[in-house]
Amino acid sequence: MGARAGGPRQRHHARLVARLAAPLVAPAWGASWGLLGRAFRWQAGHTQVLEAALATDGALPIAADSRGGHPALHAVGQDTEQALVVPWSELVGHVLVTGTTRSGKTRLLEVLASEAIRGPGAVVVLDPKGDRELLARCAAEAHRQGRPFALITPAFPQQSARINVLDTATTPAEVSARIRALMPSGGARGSDPFFEEYPRALIERLATVQAALGQAWTLDGLYTVSVLRLHMEHLLAAYLTQRGYGGQPGLPQLIRQYRAGGEPRSRGRCPH
Repeated sequence: MGARAGGPRQRHHARLVARLAAPLVAPAWGASWGLLGRAFRWQAGHTQVLEAALATDGALPIAADSRGGHPALHAVGQDTEQALVVPWSELVGHVLVTGTTRSGKTRLLEVLASEAIRGPGAVVVLDPKGDRELLARCAAEAHRQGRPFALITPAFPQQSARINVLDTATTPAEVSARIRALMPSGGARGSDPFFEEYPRALIERLATVQAALGQAWTLDGLYTVSVLRLHMEHLLAAYLTQRGYGGQPGLPQLIRQYRAGGEPRSRGRCPH
């Protein structure tokens, strides 16, 4: 049966359209709570309104997908709805959000993340699934609030922000220790410690040479000189030349002069 002109069903739809067209005036972000939206407490009177609409129109609006329901049903409590907030104290510990597929779990996370971005302090969102809508929502909210936004993902290295994990290291030994921590299983093979100790010793010595030449420590820089022989030779040649072993061109000659133990022409500073 179709709805009669001016019937409850059409009025519900009209109120919904007016509600969605009006701007949402949200209260200012609170230091102790976040805004989830607007809602009302369902009571028996709301059920009676829908029962009356069902008896008059013969049906209630139903969404096209399998989940059923319809936003227009929300109009029955529009006059009494209030801001729905969640105290941040409830989110200090672990919070579990459950629901079936496409029930709105990620969309709830979007709202919580947006509210957190509106507040003070930094916000870190870890999303193993890589939901694009969640990413776009967080980026858009950060832009609206005039806050910096950074994406860190190995899937898109060109768009990802980068972190130099060696930037704050102060000694070659610390560089070696940090790289070891990044290796699977700590970088060790239980049957033979050689596979851990030898690479660590090599990295530590290369880091020492880079520090003597004033080069910044980076994973890419250490990988290059550790794996590519030409880059390693250039690094060692620059180091020996800096120390004063430069009587003959070429790395082999510099190494022979260094091993001979002769005094260099001009002694440079030797890193320890």
